Amino acid sequence: MSPEYANFDLLVDRSESGYKARVTESPAGQATAAVTISAAVAEIQAAVAQGWAATDLEQATVKEWGTALYAALFPGEVETCLRRSLDAAERAGRGLRIRLRLADVPELATLPWEFVYAPALSRFLALSRQSPLVRYMELGEAQPSLLVDPPLAVLCVLSDPTDLSPRLEVENEWRSIQDALAPLVAAGRVTLERLPAPTLTALQAHLRRKNVHVLHFIG
Repeated sequence: MSPEYANFDLLVDRSESGYKARVTESPAGQATAAVTISAAVAEIQAAVAQGWAATDLEQATVKEWGTALYAALFPGEVETCLRRSLDAAERAGRGLRIRLRLADVPELATLPWEFVYAPALSRFLALSRQSPLVRYMELGEAQPSLLVDPPLAVLCVLSDPTDLSPRLEVENEWRSIQDALAPLVAAGRVTLERLPAPTLTALQAHLRRKNVHVLHFIG
């Protein structure tokens, strides 16, 4: 079964001297600290501006970038709050979902925060089921419901690159999705497919052949 999650809401916004990171909700309370844009982070910004491609990066570079981004995103008391929140969530038998809010600093939103690597934990946060990092978008108004004639077509794309570590538990995720949707599939209300080859070319070909209402990506 997929773990339940407590939320760690992390807001980055401007301050008089630059930027600040503020934990607005977490199992360990709130915290605030100044964000320092180091020379390493500035180099990442420059690479992004030049149109870098993730596929061109070696794993060592990804980890190096991730460490620099972690230092920027979790300074001082914010990191302390994160560690305490992780401990509290673990004691409760839950994961910790890190929800990153960057709406007020769009110039920082282009940075690859999904690379964040916690040296003390020896893991990329976004790749961990215990501490997934997601970008949190606040919507000003409710989105209209998707109206379709049954069955609802769900396509899952599960990617697990062999040259990155830690490896993702995609097969466990796939089984969890199958178990969760089994009653709806049996009732003819949902169709569930898995893309055999998780590549952009295969996905484009599939979407040209079939209508898909929901695309679920893990990777």
